[in-house]
Amino acid sequence: MKTELPHRCPVAAVVALQLGLLGACLCAAQGCSVLDRRETPGSGKSLSYTPGVPDFDMEAVETVQDTASCVDVYIRIPQSSLIFLKREASYAATFEVRVRFIADQDESSPVDEIWGDSVQTDSPGERRRVEETLIRRRYTLVPGAYRAEVSLQDMNTGVMANRRQLVRVFDLGSGCAVFTRIRLETLTVNGMSPCLPLHIRENLDSLRALLTVYRPSGIRDGAVQAILLRYPTDSTLSSPPNYLTPLTWSLRSRGVELNKPCTLWTARRRVSGNEPWNLEFDLGHLERGMHELVVDAAQEPCNSQEDGLLLQTRRFLCIVDHDFPRMTTLGQLIEALPYLARRSEYQEFISAKTDEERIRLFEKFWLNLGGNAENTRILIRHYYTRIEEANLLFSNYKEGWKTDRGMIYVVFGPPPLIERQLSTEAWSYSNGYRFVFERVRRLRGDEPFENIVLLRDPVYERAWTKEIERWRRGVVF
Repeated sequence: MKTELPHRCPVAAVVALQLGLLGACLCAAQGCSVLDRRETPGSGKSLSYTPGVPDFDMEAVETVQDTASCVDVYIRIPQSSLIFLKREASYAATFEVRVRFIADQDESSPVDEIWGDSVQTDSPGERRRVEETLIRRRYTLVPGAYRAEVSLQDMNTGVMANRRQLVRVFDLGSGCAVFTRIRLETLTVNGMSPCLPLHIRENLDSLRALLTVYRPSGIRDGAVQAILLRYPTDSTLSSPPNYLTPLTWSLRSRGVELNKPCTLWTARRRVSGNEPWNLEFDLGHLERGMHELVVDAAQEPCNSQEDGLLLQTRRFLCIVDHDFPRMTTLGQLIEALPYLARRSEYQEFISAKTDEERIRLFEKFWLNLGGNAENTRILIRHYYTRIEEANLLFSNYKEGWKTDRGMIYVVFGPPPLIERQLSTEAWSYSNGYRFVFERVRRLRGDEPFENIVLLRDPVYERAWTKEIERWRRGVVF
């Protein structure tokens, strides 16, 4: 499809088409800043669209079939991450999946299954950006703790990706009530479909949580309570490496204040009898940020427990922008400029009253750095490509480009050498730069994210200033 370019935004238009970061040109004449909102495959680990590098989300959920304890394994594969080759009148991608369950105690593998599959389409590429393959397999296991491991190999490239998750298979023979893991579903063109990753795009249709209660007669008073929490989350932009390191007790350092939740809503459900009960909770519209759904109940004494136990299951949800990890609006493009822009330059963007004025300033800023249209296009391409890559690599409770590792990645590029230890991570560059990051101690230990903070030092000022000046001279590297 050919896109007409308004003559008043040459730089933004060329970059939009070259990168695919913008779905359409910033319309200076009409003042529009909302661009193409076409859906792209999922979020979380499967945000990457590199062809031939298979990417997927997986989740293992406890269940029961008849009286046997089982685990359902869900695998969601964005088709854009697979290579499609021409096969007669269609295109085909072939992949191989391996599922293993490794026992926690003796490292034995009661399940080790390999199978192949393929996807066919009559489209050479564009339509596959919004398509995905969902696989569900059920496995019968002896009660206990396991490590579920799933690998996916693109047979057209030989490249493999791996995912793993801890799962505890419950024992109904104990006579105790049990909860399954909380599952998420959302409305798609094919009906309700599992929503697997931590990062979930905002404004999804009909986002809901489901879980099954087994032996509900073991729930005291038959009452199950659900609480949706929202946590204070650091969303600030990372500060330069020569600034002071954030204090260990600050939100900036911890990332998420798990000990200071805000309750968005509570709900109660009644259960009874010995047959499984399926519970459903409509999560409603969630704003961007870190949320957690907690479902609990008091359990009657069972299995030699005199006083009973608190039965509880939890699920984190990180709501991100609709087009994450891409930047598709003028506001997002400008928001990412403080690493390069001087304070006076950025203040001009903030003070601008209209989108047309912001577009003019945006073009002026980058043309001043690039010197000419061609070099400017290349410079913008490098910068916003790194922004998107940082989102894919380092996002957790906030966008990856805003984190300390994201900042260093965007400005200095990917490090040739990374040294990882128990609580630290050091990045070394060929020009002698070396940045050390430290993992902040986790508050609970079950949160699916971590905060890694750069250990700042005034000695970094020279390196930071030198690298920023290279960008501002239009030196692409």
